[in-house]
Order: sequence, then C-alpha cells, then structure tokens
Amino acid sequence: GTHHFHTCGCGTEFDKTEHTGGEATCKVQASCSVCGTAYGELNANNHKGTTYLVGQKETSCYEPGYTGDTYCSDCNVKIATGTSIEMSDHSPASVWSTDDTHHWKECTVVACGNIVDKAEHTGGEATCKAKAVCSVCNVAYGSVNANNHKNTEVRDAATESCTTPGYTGDTWCKDCETKIATGTDIPAGHKTVKVPAVGASHENAGNIEYFTCSGCELLFSDEAATTVITLADTVIAKGEHSYGDTYEKDADNHWKACACGNIIEKAAHTYGDWKVTKEATATEEGSKEKTCSVCGDTITEKIPVDKDTNSPQTGDNSNLLLWIALLFVSGSCLTACVVFKKRTKQSR
Repeated sequence: GTHHFHTCGCGTEFDKTEHTGGEATCKVQASCSVCGTAYGELNANNHKGTTYLVGQKETSCYEPGYTGDTYCSDCNVKIATGTSIEMSDHSPASVWSTDDTHHWKECTVVACGNIVDKAEHTGGEATCKAKAVCSVCNVAYGSVNANNHKNTEVRDAATESCTTPGYTGDTWCKDCETKIATGTDIPAGHKTVKVPAVGASHENAGNIEYFTCSGCELLFSDEAATTVITLADTVIAKGEHSYGDTYEKDADNHWKACACGNIIEKAAHTYGDWKVTKEATATEEGSKEKTCSVCGDTITEKIPVDKDTNSPQTGDNSNLLLWIALLFVSGSCLTACVVFKKRTKQSR
C-alpha cells in the first residue's frame, strides 16, 4: 500500500497518512521512516551496492590498455565507461644486434619483437690492416683502407759525413709491408759553425771571424768551407801598452797611464825644500812653493804679513826667529865682556 494507519478494535482506521522517508535504490524500495514498510518504485539510477569492472586490459609496449567499464553488482547495469591507457615504452635488449651495415636492439617483451634504435654503423677509422670499428656497437664494418698506414718505420737510412753522402731512408708500413715513401740522398759536406771575431786588447789576444766544422776538426775562413786555415791563422796578437813620458797625478800620487787604462810607476810625490816666491812685508803676505822632483807637481802656501820688521824676508818665520835669538845671545856676550874688562882695570 501507499499509506499507514492505526486500526481500532472495532475496525475503524485513524491517523492514516502516506508513507514517507527512506531511499529507493536500483535493488530495493524505499522503507517508510514511520512504519518501516517498503513502498514505491525502485530507483534504477541509484546504485548503492558494490561494483565490478568489465573489459579491463593491461597496457604493453605493442598495444594500449583499458581501464574497464564499471557495472553495479546489484543490478548488473554499466554505470561508467572506462578509458584507454597509452602503450608503455619498449624494453630494449642490453646488447646490440648487428649486420654489415646497421645495428639495433630488440624489445625483450614477449610477443612484442619490435626493433629499437636501428641506425647505420658510424665512427672509427679503417686502416690498411683493419676495418673501422663502429663507435656505437663496437662492431667492425666496411672495408680496409689500403692507403691509411698507421704503423710506419724508416729503413736503410745513412748519415752523411764531411766526405761521404747519406740517405734519408725509405718509409715502410709495418702492418702491410708496403713501401709508402722513397727517401732522398743527402750530399756530403762540412757543416760549418761561425766563430765571431773578437778584437785584441793590450791584455789579451783576439781572433778573426772563422768557421769550424761540426763533423771534423778542420777550420775554414769562409762559411762555404772552401779555404782551410789553422788555429794560428785566426789569432790577432795582443797590443803593446803605450805610456808616454807624461805623468798623470792627483793630490797624493803620480803615475803613467796607457790609453787602455793600465798604469805603471805609481808613487807618492817627492817634494823638495820650500822656496820663497814672494817676500812677506809689514803690509802684504808673501808666498812659497815646493815641487815634486818626478812629475813637477807644485804646492803653494802663503807667508803671513810680518808686522815686527821691515827687513827683507829670506825664508820662513822659523829662520827669522833663529836670527833674532842669535843676535840677542851675541849682544849679551858682548856686554858681559865689557863689564868684565872694566872690573879688571879697577882692581889694578
């Protein structure tokens, strides 16, 4: 029914009302919240029970996956459509597969068989002995290069001397035993090294410019080694000192000097006695000089003004004082003699 009510013992109905409340689903009717009676229709769009998936599929490296459609476990009606899942990446093998021109890796997923990273061999260098080795997969590929020789040596070389020609030697490949270059002849001849000229001095001998040979002991006057000379021919004799007759001097010494700077006969000046060149007076100074007997160096000194006498100056002051003393002594002796004679006469 659609209502609920109470019944009297006499059969009369009272408090009759419609069912209310509750929730209808796809599986059961709503249950009245007043009397608990199921009432009404099912709600085909209200799925409250569990669900399950239909058509789900895992993805792989060779086909996409699917999340599956969602069905209601109560009414078995599809309530949601699934979505596609993109394919996963391939799982390439750890080693390369190769042929004469290419390398690649195969996917290791069962039933895939897809080829990954396929490319032509590249890199490396072919030589006369071996093919190039691919820089990616390390497999030899292509052909040898007959003109690319990596391991060579020079054979039959000979060193030239001053009189015997030499030879640079032929170049051979040690891998394929092929001569790849022919050597050339080296003419015989002296290898000259220049010795620069050095000027002679008064102390040391010098030498002219000349040339030595690094291969023998010969000396030459020219770089082309056409004229042989001896070591004596290269010597420039040292020069002789020239001192002349004139002395050089300073305040203390005199000597003779060569233009090169060398000196001889260096010695202290040897001066003679003082000579008065101008007599001193009571108003003017005089002068005197003495001269080195070897080099002629002259020293001049002043004679002080003589304020005690106008007599001519015949020497230095020491001589004047000596004369004054002698005169004083002579006068004293003369006075003593006169007195002695007077006393003698009186006693008689």
